[in-house]
Amino acid sequence: MPATWKKTDMTVQLPHTMRLAFHGYGSPEDHQVDMARLRPTERKYVELFRNPERRQASAAARIAGHKVLDSLGCNHVSVLPDDHGAPEVLSIHDGTTVETVGISLTHRKGVAAAVVSADPESLAIGIDIEDPNPSLLKTLDDFFTESEQSEIRALKPVHAVQRATAIWAAREATLKAIGLGFAVPARCVDVHIIDETTGTAKVHNIDEFPSDIQVELRFGTIDGMTLCVAWITSHSLQQLRNRRPSPRRTFAWTGIQKTFSIIQEERT
Repeated sequence: MPATWKKTDMTVQLPHTMRLAFHGYGSPEDHQVDMARLRPTERKYVELFRNPERRQASAAARIAGHKVLDSLGCNHVSVLPDDHGAPEVLSIHDGTTVETVGISLTHRKGVAAAVVSADPESLAIGIDIEDPNPSLLKTLDDFFTESEQSEIRALKPVHAVQRATAIWAAREATLKAIGLGFAVPARCVDVHIIDETTGTAKVHNIDEFPSDIQVELRFGTIDGMTLCVAWITSHSLQQLRNRRPSPRRTFAWTGIQKTFSIIQEERT
């Protein structure tokens, strides 16, 4: 039976092996408290961000991650980026990757969220929060597939914005689940929304990647924003394991060499 995880106006139906947690951020005082709760290596990583809001968001997302991990009895761990820039769970004892859980983090406008899967058949997981943005309608030809464009253009403007936002959240969550992010073209993900809470996605046309990876999607809203959780189905997960993608050539944060030294410190 699925478990229901709620936060304010947010309800997402997830398999019982997946858990979702939230943590707010915004004030300098709260950030100090959050930083004190992080592992030493996590604090060093967060401090690499020059933008204060980015530091707050990164710390809050890790606090949300620890909330879920603690509930699963996964206590002596840290959450740091892997070689692809995606978060992974590391043992604080020997720095090895904890292979029994998958994790994804996101944040937007004072809300940080983390989703963790303890199911070995669905460890490839992603999450994203997006604020409804009318400017997305100006990017349909560039970043949305033909089927997505047709679906959005058939709706009234207010509903079109909501649908475009949901598709974009699903795309980001899916690309996180496969571990690539926007290192690949956005149109490599084709999103199909079944109803307000459920959808699927297909991943295709990515070099060094298995074709037609199947993805499950679940949607919810929080503080007026759209949230999406994506995970790779068991059949496609085996394909993914057989063909590991190459690490990204560029990363989204500054000081990447320092990041690798921090991770190495955790592993020694």
